[in-house]
Amino acid sequence: MNENYHTKTEELKHAEEINEVLFRISNAVNTTKDLSQLYATIHQALAKIIDVTNFYIALYDSEKRTLHFPYYKDEKDKNFWELIVDYDVSDSLTGQVIIDKEPVLLDRKELLERKAQNRYRRHGSSELYQSPYIHGKGCQSPCLCFRTGRLGH
Repeated sequence: MNENYHTKTEELKHAEEINEVLFRISNAVNTTKDLSQLYATIHQALAKIIDVTNFYIALYDSEKRTLHFPYYKDEKDKNFWELIVDYDVSDSLTGQVIIDKEPVLLDRKELLERKAQNRYRRHGSSELYQSPYIHGKGCQSPCLCFRTGRLGH
């Protein structure tokens, strides 16, 4: 009985933390002065519930076939500022998320399999999560991503 109470208490605490993060993000949408401040607030808010040490927001323009990263924090990769032109959406996990409009969560084994097939080119992670944020037709397709842990090279 005591263990069940503890489990329920932990579940309620986690749900409360998620609600606080969602409130902080939705409040930031209405109160931040610019997108860079909004992106930083989203990153900081998510850090309260998940590991977002390596985090980026990618914007894909399907008409121009460009991918750019208006916000990123990464331990290893430092070239996120570069605009990628003639971006092939079939050639990466970010592209997969953009095409499928579905989140991707890969564990260490799945990342190692993709790496062995040359289908994952970034530094090793123990987990990777990417999620699309879909909005109006004709707009850029944003993708939110974070990687956790290290595979060890």
